[in-house]
Amino acid sequence: MSTIELKSMINEGLSNIDDITFLQSIYNLIESRFDETMYYLNSDQALRVEETKIDFITGLTLKNETLIEDIENWLNSK
Repeated sequence: MSTIELKSMINEGLSNIDDITFLQSIYNLIESRFDETMYYLNSDQALRVEETKIDFITGLTLKNETLIEDIENWLNSK
């Protein structure tokens, strides 16, 4: 898939989303790509980042496909 095709698919997908929180998150993600602002974490946030690094290093992670399947199963059980 080319860059142009991918951009087109993203634009089409975004045009169908009305969730302001989700759209704000996407906007923040895009802005962060061009923003070199330094972010400072509080102690709880820094601890969580460190815990997550340890989880990753020790292999305590899920494959994306497994996570999606778990979420779909949870949604279907509601």
